[in-house]
Amino acid sequence: MLIVAKSLGDGGSETAMIEFINHLSSKKYDLSLLLLDKDDEYKYRLNKKVKLNYIQFDNSFYHSLASMYSLPGKVIKKAHTRGAS
Repeated sequence: MLIVAKSLGDGGSETAMIEFINHLSSKKYDLSLLLLDKDDEYKYRLNKKVKLNYIQFDNSFYHSLASMYSLPGKVIKKAHTRGAS
């Protein structure tokens, strides 16, 4: 099972995600976590059986497209939301 997230930095959603992942059965699932940012402050909380990978972006523009917190990411998210209705 592949789970994609922004980071393992300081935040409530990151903590909840780690708890969710840690409660998944490593016997039933081959767990991988793919992070957009190298911020892994809470990595120590993650089950050691979870494979941790990072996306390497060629430049900051591509990275900003993947981030919903940057202006290009927000524009893409807003356009997608409007197109879905």
